[in-house]
Amino acid sequence: MAKVYSKKRDELLAILENLIQREGDKWKLPMISIKQRNDYSMFTTSIPVDSTHILFRRIPRDYEDAEGIQRALKDKKVDNIEKLMREDTRFTSPNSVVANLLVDERGWAASVEADHNNAKIFYLVIDLLTIKKRLKKAKVNGEGFIEDEDNVMLGFLIDAHHRTEGMYQSEKMSFELPLTLYLELPREDMAKVFVDINQHQEKPSQIHTLAMRALSGTLSSMEEKANFMLRMLNTETWSILKDRIKDIDSSRPKGMPKTYVNSSTFHALLHQQVLKHIKDSLPILDQTKLLNDYFKAWSVVFDAAWNDEKKHVLVKSMGFQIMMRLFSKIHSNAIIENQGDTPDFNAYKSVIEKALGGSQKIKIGEGDNKIELPINWSSEYYGGYSSGKGINSIVNVLTQHITNKLHV
Repeated sequence: MAKVYSKKRDELLAILENLIQREGDKWKLPMISIKQRNDYSMFTTSIPVDSTHILFRRIPRDYEDAEGIQRALKDKKVDNIEKLMREDTRFTSPNSVVANLLVDERGWAASVEADHNNAKIFYLVIDLLTIKKRLKKAKVNGEGFIEDEDNVMLGFLIDAHHRTEGMYQSEKMSFELPLTLYLELPREDMAKVFVDINQHQEKPSQIHTLAMRALSGTLSSMEEKANFMLRMLNTETWSILKDRIKDIDSSRPKGMPKTYVNSSTFHALLHQQVLKHIKDSLPILDQTKLLNDYFKAWSVVFDAAWNDEKKHVLVKSMGFQIMMRLFSKIHSNAIIENQGDTPDFNAYKSVIEKALGGSQKIKIGEGDNKIELPINWSSEYYGGYSSGKGINSIVNVLTQHITNKLHV
């Protein structure tokens, strides 16, 4: 049976040969001792990507080993890391590989020596030739995987399986990673270390990620344009959305108005649904003011919904998804309304009134389950459609409704 967390013996031997060429028969890694709040022997050093596969056995928790330490390997996560390594020349990996070395049990190939001049410095000495001999003698299954990995590997990987696998697939074998190395941790303590690292780990919000991508200069040109327009709409005094786009995670200072939509949602809609329909020849300030006219027109046609977010969905995330996904339809009709010229507030207002205003209604659903909704954005009617599927249904029905009303 294939061991998806391992490498075949021939591959391990090839890694080992490269390592011997780089480091010699005996590899001597300098390490700094770290004292924390327990009696663990703990060190920090660096380690090349390929050697993690030679030294540390993977012990995933799966149906073959319900007491494994690591998470099941996710191909998508591995592929993303591989892509970053291949394509992003600025990508670094500051987080440590975390592993446990069993020196007492693997003394045949590993030892730790103290530095005589500095009590904080130690050396991990690894006999690569001995590992090579054991690899050659090791029994393998029909697919070439080693049957008893404990007999050739010196310890266990606790954390960074996805990283080391993705980097390995990118063929960046000598890329160095920080290594936090424990000595002689019992298996239950390895599990505790994994929990300490991962239990309270949270991904940064999409709001913060967008801000950091902007600061780091990693947005595409179109994404950067969308971000610039978003910031203008959120900061300029002439904008109807001033201070209404949530672009910082922290609590808002007293006196600031309540936000309507977060920056990541607005940015994605602007980038994916809106900008491609606006003439790129217009100066970016004019493009931004055009979009402001668009939202201002909505606010006037649906004044009650715009000014009462408690009982309406228009100035919530759902409403902005609807308004911005309908932009192309309304914008193209506003160009006709404006006799081929770039639309302004009056053109947008006229189109929205004709297509959606007054006491118009839409029908949503199929067959006997079809229901009628007034186009008033009341939470009473639209609140039940706030999921992705529900918003898609509303947008599809409204798009057809606009076509039927305006014949475009």
